[in-house]
Amino acid sequence: MTLVDLGLGEVHFEVPAAATYNGGQLLTNLRAEGLSPDDVDLVLFTHMHRDHVGWTSDGAGGLMFPNARHVVDQKEWNHWQSGSDPVGPDPKTVLTPLTPAVTFFTALPPTPGIQALPTPGHTPGHTSFLITDPTTDENLLILGDAIHTRAQLENLDWVFRSDYDTRLAAEHRTDLLHRRSGSELIIADSHFSGGVFGRSGVSR
Repeated sequence: MTLVDLGLGEVHFEVPAAATYNGGQLLTNLRAEGLSPDDVDLVLFTHMHRDHVGWTSDGAGGLMFPNARHVVDQKEWNHWQSGSDPVGPDPKTVLTPLTPAVTFFTALPPTPGIQALPTPGHTPGHTSFLITDPTTDENLLILGDAIHTRAQLENLDWVFRSDYDTRLAAEHRTDLLHRRSGSELIIADSHFSGGVFGRSGVSR
């Protein structure tokens, strides 16, 4: 089984006048599907902001998904090694357990049905993913944080204030969708309000 990103982790907190963050459901949702952490054999990270790596550790110094290859872009990994950025991965609960196990996309053998799409800009090594179901030919585009709001689907030059490089983010956001011009995609985004999944007929 493959997971893309590992969410907030088991945390609940509020940022006044901004948002309420409620994590803690990943393992519950896996159990509801009859799965355990041992069933996960591949973890793909879109990037390493704290709200995407929260379930990396088991809380005891090991990995929550011990049988999985954990894969990230090498530029992304290198960028966060100081451990000093508060929005980045926690050194103790993410970087330390992940260091002996991390794999980079350049070393990952081709995985049928999964295509990594470099989309740097939000972070230095941000990656989106195109998932293809061979039985139906349907495509799922996992955006990560390449797009933050539905409004950006129609206004690709709009930027998000936390983007590392706003120009590069807009460039890759535009390229990501225009390359699929005329095709209908199932889109998954990390931050769309009202629901994660949707369909988009992408046009120029």
